[in-house]
Amino acid sequence: MSATQHLQSLVAQDWYAATHHPFTNALADGTLNRDKMAGYLQQDYQFIEGFVRLLASAVSHAPTLTDAAARMDVSETFTQAVRLERAFFDASWAGFTVAK
Repeated sequence: MSATQHLQSLVAQDWYAATHHPFTNALADGTLNRDKMAGYLQQDYQFIEGFVRLLASAVSHAPTLTDAAARMDVSETFTQAVRLERAFFDASWAGFTVAK
């Protein structure tokens, strides 16, 4: 059993509830209605915005240069993911009339 499988087994009921919810099912199969999708985009955007600030704070509050460099290495991986998220948001916002 992999480490991921082991961790999932520890929270099997919660994992199932999160991955077999009407919202996630509709999101995955493309049937989520526009209002719920717009709300999801707004919430996710706020999460990403806060996450980026958290990463910046972690680097800026590192106790040593070595620690800061290590945090920047981790942050770079997340930065790449955030760039993809931003491209997704920019493309998605075009289809909605909601505040970012």
